[in-house]
Amino acid sequence: MNKKNIFFVLVVCIVIVAAIVNYSSPGLASNLIYSYSVTKSYTENIENTKNYAKVPFGKEVTKKVDYYSGVDLKDGEIPKRIEAELKDSFNKPVKYKQEMILTGPEKGYKYRNYFITEKRDKGEYTIIEKNKITGKEKKYDGTYIEPSSQDPLKNWSRDTK
Repeated sequence: MNKKNIFFVLVVCIVIVAAIVNYSSPGLASNLIYSYSVTKSYTENIENTKNYAKVPFGKEVTKKVDYYSGVDLKDGEIPKRIEAELKDSFNKPVKYKQEMILTGPEKGYKYRNYFITEKRDKGEYTIIEKNKITGKEKKYDGTYIEPSSQDPLKNWSRDTK
């Protein structure tokens, strides 16, 4: 066998092994064939406040608060095989789940309003996918919104007269 044939057989073997591994573990196959680099550029902070309870003076309420804030990638066509590679490039999702006893305000106020404020970072991303075998690169661009790295969720209240 000449060097050209050996190289061809080697590439075919790698592709077959990658296909088998991809079937059993998609992320691992992706790592065998591709490398990824992710660049993010922050553009703005977004706040979203929700009023989840209004308790009158002299009352107590038991409330379950269940809130989830994840990563949203927008404007880009990203292959499924890349999604697992991206999870370490963005802030972790924030889960808030708690059952609590909420009390009404002190004398002189009518209601105590309970809020949760979600802070999210918005920006642009670029992903460079490089094929380790051929050296070809493919670029994916889009926008992202992720939980803020500083105080992603804040629970607070305000009394009203």
